[in-house]
Amino acid sequence: MKASQKIRLYRTTEIVFLAIIAIAIIEAINVWETDKMRAGIFILFAGFAAFRYFYSRKERARLKQEMND
Repeated sequence: MKASQKIRLYRTTEIVFLAIIAIAIIEAINVWETDKMRAGIFILFAGFAAFRYFYSRKERARLKQEMND
């Protein structure tokens, strides 16, 4: 796979993870009063997605740097 394709793939996954974070936070807020355990799971899921977002962003920046060198 070419580096430019990898960069595009990482950018796409970043957008997907941002959407997952938003959905998980909205769901956690919606179920907070009725089921705190489920809300906690959504918050953990959003945290994992945030970690993956920042990791993907870092990898994309590294690939761009390698392409420029």
